[in-house]
Amino acid sequence: MDVKNSFLNGDLHDEVYMVPPLGDDLHEIEMLKSELASQFEMKDLGSLRYFLGNEVAFSPKGYLLSQSKYTADIIERARLTDTRVVDTPFELNVQYSPSDDSPLEDPTLYQPLVAVCQFIASPTTVYWIAVLCILQYLRGTIFQSLLLPSTSSLELQAYCDADHGRDPTN
Repeated sequence: MDVKNSFLNGDLHDEVYMVPPLGDDLHEIEMLKSELASQFEMKDLGSLRYFLGNEVAFSPKGYLLSQSKYTADIIERARLTDTRVVDTPFELNVQYSPSDDSPLEDPTLYQPLVAVCQFIASPTTVYWIAVLCILQYLRGTIFQSLLLPSTSSLELQAYCDADHGRDPTN
């Protein structure tokens, strides 16, 4: 639901609580949407399809998240016309430093991509080649999706590269 002008006309001094209906009770959900629409100017946007650059598809197995359109837009913005793909986003064991190679004559194509943002202030041809490698990798994975199974727990797991890939400049 999209609520037009929600909380734009003043300060909210009261606490607002709402108990949502059960996620699978369609009748209760529709009644809640009708009640809210009678009180506020609202638009029902339907099922979630696209959010913050992520395409969202629902199946009985869970939710599929994809960034195919976002990735295609980035590749188009970079004017990458060849159709080559690579298996990894970077060459193995490569080390970059701010003094690598000569500065790009026109960094305006590099900077909006922000794929290698550590060197965005003064990109060089070496970094541009690295960005092209990343884009070729993304082109090869453009139709892959992430499945969030409906049977999985809500436990979040995260991993970190504590030494930043042994980056000598960081």
